[in-house]
Formats: sequence, structure tokens, C-alpha cells
Amino acid sequence: MEIIVDVVGGYTYIVEISPSETVLAVKRKLSRACRVNATRRNLLFNGRILPNNEIIPLHPNFVNRSRFQLQPRQRQPQPPPQLPEIPDVPSSPEVEEVPEQSTSENINASSDERGKKVVQDELPEYQPKQYIPPQQPPPPPPRRRLMEDLRSMPPPPPPSRKITLRVKVPKVDDRIGVEIDMRDTVKKLKEKILEHEEMKGVEAKKMVLLVPETNGVLFEHKLLQDCGVSDSSEIDVVVENLRVMVLPMDTDAKIGVDVCEDDNVEVLRKKLETFRYVIDFHLPEDGRYFFVHKQNVMKENMSFKSHNVQQGDTIETFEGIAPGSS
Repeated sequence: MEIIVDVVGGYTYIVEISPSETVLAVKRKLSRACRVNATRRNLLFNGRILPNNEIIPLHPNFVNRSRFQLQPRQRQPQPPPQLPEIPDVPSSPEVEEVPEQSTSENINASSDERGKKVVQDELPEYQPKQYIPPQQPPPPPPRRRLMEDLRSMPPPPPPSRKITLRVKVPKVDDRIGVEIDMRDTVKKLKEKILEHEEMKGVEAKKMVLLVPETNGVLFEHKLLQDCGVSDSSEIDVVVENLRVMVLPMDTDAKIGVDVCEDDNVEVLRKKLETFRYVIDFHLPEDGRYFFVHKQNVMKENMSFKSHNVQQGDTIETFEGIAPGSS
């Protein structure tokens, strides 16, 4: 049995499972395949998080090649800190009444009271200080203010760098001219190409742009000025209409790769060399490996169509030199 697992980042893996396979066992397989700690993530099926000890084939809605999602766990919000309680301040004790004193004591007490009154009358009355805001500096003269305004203005945009690329699209013999700015991205170039009548119905993600002069691939996030193209450069458009499942070495999880059925198999090698820096899977550093389709060694100078590769077929990788190759 097989299940399809979607991972954050747009990658898809097909994992073979046994009738007694648990969720934790599948996470460990995904950890080896995509080089992330899948055991610390959630595996979802039909919008529900599956516990690690659940057996996947025993789920009531499970069928072969069911689709699952591997997503990061969400952190629980921390409760706000609690402030310590302030104890009540005890009230001041009541003043006890002083018993009446003798006549001499009364005279002394009255003199003391008069002395206290005199001292209190001499003290100045408390006046709270008023807050005086600091004085603002005077406004600058008109000429100085004008210079400051000029310095704060954004710089003017650089002059336009328009070029015209000669683009070859499928099913059209002549190249079409596409005008674009060198500061635009390759993604913008794809959008302009899709505006032509010949490219109606083609998805941008299925389209690959090649430079015949260097045999290089133009990636969407790059600027045209960084791709080595100039005015009247030739660009070839390849529409990928075939998805194959590649089984790398030392893993049991397959990777979906989009290719064109008329492309040579060597295109698959170039794509895997690019993916190895995004999806960390094992490939020999010296490039000594070959492809096998349905137990037949594939010749890289021949097309996928000549090898009878169909939609969703599995292509395995083996380390070493292909038998029969020089």
C-alpha cells in the first residue's frame, strides 16, 4: 500500500506502508527522506491530527494512495503573568485622650502650643511647581528648509532598460518578440509570454525557459539582468506535460519531478542536481549514477517518450556507471 504526503514548501512524497504501519513509523520514514524531524510535526488526514500510535490502514476512511499532510505544530499561547497581591496597610491606631493636667502643667502646655503656632505661622505655604515645557527651536529659514526637503526626497528611478527577447514557443516555427525590462524577474517574463495567443491554456508552473546559447535554465526568482541575457537574446519555452516519480538512493520515499516527454533523460539529471540543494537527498558527489525504468537501464541521450515513460511512472537511481556505457 502507498500513501501520498504533502509537506510544507510544495513537495510531495509517496511512502509505502504495511498493514500494521503506525503514524510514528511513517514520520520516521519522512524524516529520512526529506531531512527534517517529522516526528515533531503533525500528520493530518481529512483535517484531523493523527496520534503517533494510530495504525493508518485501520482508519475507517483510509484507502490506497490516500493523501495526508505533514504540518508544523502550533505553539500554545503563554498565559499573562500574574502580579503579586499587595497586602492591606494597617490603619493608624487611635490617639488616646490625654488626661487633664494641673494648673502649672496647663500653663506650660499653653505656652508650648503658642510656640508651635508661631513656628507654623512662620513656615511658607507649600506651592506645587508647574511644569514648563522646553522651548522649541525656531523654524529654520526658508532656504535651509528647502534643502532639507530635497535631501529627504527619494532618489529618481533609474532610466528604463527595455530589451526585446526572441522567444521560441511550442508549435510555432518563428520566434516571437517579447519586450521587457532588464530589472524584471523571470516570472514577469513568463507572464508576458503567456499573454500570446499560442500559449493560451498553459500553466506558468509547467513552463520552463531555456537559453540555447548556454543550455541554462532561467529560474523565476532571478532578475533578467543576472541571467546573462541581452537585447535579441534567444529563449526557448518548454512545456512540461509529464510527471515522473524518482526514487533516490537509500530512501523509500519518492519525489515527483515534472518533465517533458520529448526531453532527453539527461534533463532529469540536471533537475535532481538542482533539487539536492532544496530537498536534501543522497546523490554521489562525482555524478556517477544512472537511471532505471521498469528494470531497464535508461540512455540519457534518448527521450522519455522513446523509453515509453508514462504519467506517474517510477524511475530509480543506482550508484555507479550504467552497464554498457563507455
